[in-house]
Amino acid sequence: MSDFSNLVFSPTHAFDTPQLVEASAGTGKTYNIQNVFLRLILEKNLSVREILVVTFTNAATCELRERLRNVLLDCRYYLEAPPAGALTPEQQRIHDALQLVPHKTDEEIQLLKQRVQLAIMDFDSAAIITIHGFCQRVLKHYAFECGHDPDAELMPEASHIIREACQDWWRKNAYTPSPDSPNPFEKIGQLIQLVTELYKHPTATIRAAALPDTPAFQDATSACKTVFTGFKNMRGNFNWKSKAIITRVDDTVDASPVFDSIKQNPAEWDAWAAAQRELPAPRHELGESFLTIVNTASAPPTTGNAKPFVLALQCIAQTAAQNLLLAPQAKIAQEIRADITTRIRDRAALTYDAMLTNVRDVLRTLQTGDRLRAVLRKEFRAALIDEFQDTDPVQYDIFWNLFSEGSIPLVFVGDPKQAIYGFRGGDIFTYYGAKEAIAASHQHSLETNFRSEANLVAAINEFFADPVNGRTFQNEHIAYSGQLKANDVPAAKALLVDGARDDQPFHIWTLDDPQQKDWSSPVAREIVRLLSDPKTTIGGSPVRPNQIAVLVNTHKEAAAVESAIKGMSVNAVRQATDNIFNSPEAANLSLLMAAVLEPGKGRAIRNALASGLLPCTHDDLRHYNAASDNLSPGIQPPAAASRPFEEWSEFFHGAGERWNQYSFMEAIQYLFSQLEVLPHLAASPDGTERIADLRHLIEIIHQAARSKKLGPIALTRWFNRQRKSEFRDKDGDDDATARVSDDSDAVQIMTHFKSKGLQFPIVFAPTLWKLQTRSVRADDATCKYHENNQLILDLDTASAAGKEKAKTEAHQENIRKIYVALTRAINRVYLFAADGNPKPEQYALSWLLEHVSGTTPHILRSPVPTDLPTAPWQDPTPPPAPESLQPRALNNPVDKSHGHASFSSLMPHPAAAAVITTSAAEAAADAPVRDIDQATEAIPPTAEIVIDPGSILAIPGGAKVGNCWHDIFEHIDFTHADSNPDAINEIIEITLNRYRLLPKPPANASAELRDLMTKRRAAVRTMVFNTLHTPLQPLGDAPTFALKDIPIANRRSEMEFNFSLQDDNQHRLNGIGEILDKQWNSTARNEEFIARLLRSEAAIPRGFMTGFMDLVFHHNNRFYIVDWKSNRLDGKIESFGPAGLAAEMSRNAYYLQYLIYSVALHGFLAARLKNYSFDDHYGGAFYLFVRGMDGKTDSGVFHDKPSRELIESLAKFLGGTP
Repeated sequence: MSDFSNLVFSPTHAFDTPQLVEASAGTGKTYNIQNVFLRLILEKNLSVREILVVTFTNAATCELRERLRNVLLDCRYYLEAPPAGALTPEQQRIHDALQLVPHKTDEEIQLLKQRVQLAIMDFDSAAIITIHGFCQRVLKHYAFECGHDPDAELMPEASHIIREACQDWWRKNAYTPSPDSPNPFEKIGQLIQLVTELYKHPTATIRAAALPDTPAFQDATSACKTVFTGFKNMRGNFNWKSKAIITRVDDTVDASPVFDSIKQNPAEWDAWAAAQRELPAPRHELGESFLTIVNTASAPPTTGNAKPFVLALQCIAQTAAQNLLLAPQAKIAQEIRADITTRIRDRAALTYDAMLTNVRDVLRTLQTGDRLRAVLRKEFRAALIDEFQDTDPVQYDIFWNLFSEGSIPLVFVGDPKQAIYGFRGGDIFTYYGAKEAIAASHQHSLETNFRSEANLVAAINEFFADPVNGRTFQNEHIAYSGQLKANDVPAAKALLVDGARDDQPFHIWTLDDPQQKDWSSPVAREIVRLLSDPKTTIGGSPVRPNQIAVLVNTHKEAAAVESAIKGMSVNAVRQATDNIFNSPEAANLSLLMAAVLEPGKGRAIRNALASGLLPCTHDDLRHYNAASDNLSPGIQPPAAASRPFEEWSEFFHGAGERWNQYSFMEAIQYLFSQLEVLPHLAASPDGTERIADLRHLIEIIHQAARSKKLGPIALTRWFNRQRKSEFRDKDGDDDATARVSDDSDAVQIMTHFKSKGLQFPIVFAPTLWKLQTRSVRADDATCKYHENNQLILDLDTASAAGKEKAKTEAHQENIRKIYVALTRAINRVYLFAADGNPKPEQYALSWLLEHVSGTTPHILRSPVPTDLPTAPWQDPTPPPAPESLQPRALNNPVDKSHGHASFSSLMPHPAAAAVITTSAAEAAADAPVRDIDQATEAIPPTAEIVIDPGSILAIPGGAKVGNCWHDIFEHIDFTHADSNPDAINEIIEITLNRYRLLPKPPANASAELRDLMTKRRAAVRTMVFNTLHTPLQPLGDAPTFALKDIPIANRRSEMEFNFSLQDDNQHRLNGIGEILDKQWNSTARNEEFIARLLRSEAAIPRGFMTGFMDLVFHHNNRFYIVDWKSNRLDGKIESFGPAGLAAEMSRNAYYLQYLIYSVALHGFLAARLKNYSFDDHYGGAFYLFVRGMDGKTDSGVFHDKPSRELIESLAKFLGGTP
């Protein structure tokens, strides 16, 4: 393989075919992903939205996002101020990347600066995402192409559905079994276990019985069992006496029933035996046994050794009957799996696994696959897949199907030596299959370690180098030559012993039998020695606890070593193992939220007080409980209570008001400050941990409230669902892992799974010698192994061949776990081994130690030293002075004048006294929302108007109706207006039902009501089609068109914009009026509106202008804005003419709205389009009052194209100049 780091910026290396990069531990995998990302932006001129970057956990996504942002920032700094002199590695790669693009002239440099700056500005929209997040995005954005219900509820996992389906089957078949199809399962738990296994592996091949489930085999099995019972035991010699008689000591058994069963079906047995003989060795034990029986039956011997025949009888008698049950078991389990899929779909739900399989299935379907591929390849013009060794067949199938053809850059990055997540569904054989599919010339490696000291890299090479004629990792696809190069670490990170580098940084300590029982003690004592030894330094300073990590196999081992280390007075922390929603503080916080929601309920308040979160004494609580029968807010408790119960109620009332009016965070902060909750918790023995858990939970709840837009009741319900594992959001698993309370200067203790991706100066691996490869047990649901890279779920867990394959794969994964653990270290590794390397076929470390070949000058092997310290550690570092812990006073005032403004906040309504603005703090907590029509929707009561109750004008107005109609236009394909109207009608019906608008009356409703709802739904359909067919006439010489001419690829719904406002307190709304008065010269000019603006003294806030344009579309080389208006005006269809629309536009300040939108779109196009011209590329704004559009005339259509001079003046005034 070629070194990818030498190719990534090579002008001769093109990313036009799939690439595979194998990156050993510490070789700069993420660094090279950054390089590819940067090259695609600079050379290919791709936007960050067009580069799909996928990794496999949320935590890894966050880290990768920051690393990619940093490389763009480095590039910007380089372009703005090219460095002089020697270049740092970061600067050198920017220099190398720039050699791929023109960058000599000022114009070329300016173009590159603009390109990089746009990438940085747009980086929050970058497609850096998990695989589940990607599939969820595909199903949401392309629901129509996928045939997916966009409102499907996301179900974290399906265990309760699996159990429900199995229980239903059991009730129908187990209690009253049919003679024709008996129940093959002994217990329902066996059925649930098997169905769960099959559901987890949708692409696996199911292998059931080794024997055909036919009457011939059933009869033969029964005959073998009958004959075998004649033998008292298997000791002694077995001999043939005559053609069917076998003797053993005093036993004489007639085997003729077996021979007779074979002779009854000679054709079937001959055909089966012939096929069996063609199978490669080793054949299944039962197959061999039956073959022995068939061969013997063809010519029964009269003398000689009968022991092979009797052994075959024994095998068949003991295992064949159970084996024959496997085929019906597999059939039933597969039927139930299909039923589970149907049940989930019927519930309008979607599991995380189903998201993947749905996208894969759509891509595999001929018609839908081509359509989805087309839109996704247009959206994503490159794909980078990180941690590829942890993928599975479904995930790989999606990426390969989407991006392998054509010239789309597709880069897989991974390390098969670090594939250790088989228990999570990671399938290393998928990696092997991909490696076989990618041309050898496009397979690369990273050949230099940048993490560890050179001597430690050499030691790792010595330990894992492939032996002669073998593979350390026991698989032909994973070669390790032992030639990995080292970049070494700088002096600031080097470990020195007596001022010199450590020549043998890899220590292998051998534990004798007594030490194996107390392995944690040597770890703790050696840590004390390292911390106390002034001759051992890292970067010139003594070793500190936070430079040491202990990696173990299990959480039980972690607890043991933590106790030992703390017993030596060294601070140590274990990485949290549980989900934060399982913590006691989650239950306590749930009680607190319930009391805030219902502050008038005495029981809810008492429950919150009993949680321990609040400073309420046990005595007070007993008093409140004693008086609970007649005590309610407003009634004084017994005199002994230190705080009146009414006072508690007032606190919860105050918190509830803040939650309803502002946010959950405001409510919690109010309670915590008023009741001094944190000092109260800090006083408890485990106060630090409790506060850490509580803050973590509050952060998660606050994020959920913002991202999911949940009110108090919905948020409380969501939180309580998260506390139940079966309903927990899977995409929040990383965020919900409990955090360590304080690891600032402590030894880190974690499993090797948690350590993956991390690095530490000194690593202890004291329990890898205990890592035993488990054999498949009889009570396992399946035996899992691979053939030709395909996962096999073998139900025959008694098969020796299958068990051996499964054990071999498990043994290989244990070897990879050891590699992961030992490559976390920067400076030194301590590996503990068991004396004598026991059972190398079972213990991966024993196998590795047995196969370490050649000389190992960088590895020090010895027994556990006997001179380790026994006294606790005395930390020489003094604690920080108390005054250093005091907060500094804030002397400068905080500027709160900056914020977010929108059209809604600037609208000069006659009743408005001032502009509504949002402070910076509030804006940080509230995302921008769609501008909702503020027009009064009621028909004037004095108007003498007769409206047909079934017409579109009679349907009540309001935000709900407007949002519903917005959603309809957002999700339909305009071009289906003539070609596929049924598809549009279906979306209309679905959306109306989702918003519960114009609901279908119950069966017992009056005929008039049913007729009315039918007419109104028909009116909505007519309105939609009228809107799509209405001719739109742009100003100027552009030809007339209709929305039905606009393909879905040429439109963008709910297009968000943000631009900075002038940092000037003197900017007021009348300034906009002055500009309009001078430069608004189009036919849409409205004097009354200009006058209103000129009278307004409202200030324009500093900060950002933000909003969403309902629709932006591209037609005939021009870009247009569309805003959907559901206003009813005065209820007369005639009012939707030019005069009526002008009055409505003025009354609701829609003129200002589309002018702001025009400024935003002008800035966007100027930044994105080469040779952009406002006059040529901007077509203007259409405000479509959909109730008045008739599909033929311009009724309900307002259009204006303001002049370039006007928009540029407004942009300069507001601050949105491109």
